[in-house]
Amino acid sequence: MLDRRIAYLIIAAGIIAILIGLLADTIGLGQTESTFGTYQIIAVVAGVVLVLVGAYLGFMRGPRQPVA
Repeated sequence: MLDRRIAYLIIAAGIIAILIGLLADTIGLGQTESTFGTYQIIAVVAGVVLVLVGAYLGFMRGPRQPVA
């Protein structure tokens, strides 16, 4: 159960990073409104990686088996 919650938190952090990267110019964090900067690309890629890692941890990996 705790693993699934951590996965959801990682996914949420990734979505927030993606949104910040995509909307940086609109909310005033970007340098200019006409260019998509390097930091924005890094934020979007990092967000996608976080979403994929969270999805793997939460849904792709099977339940942990207790060690006997």
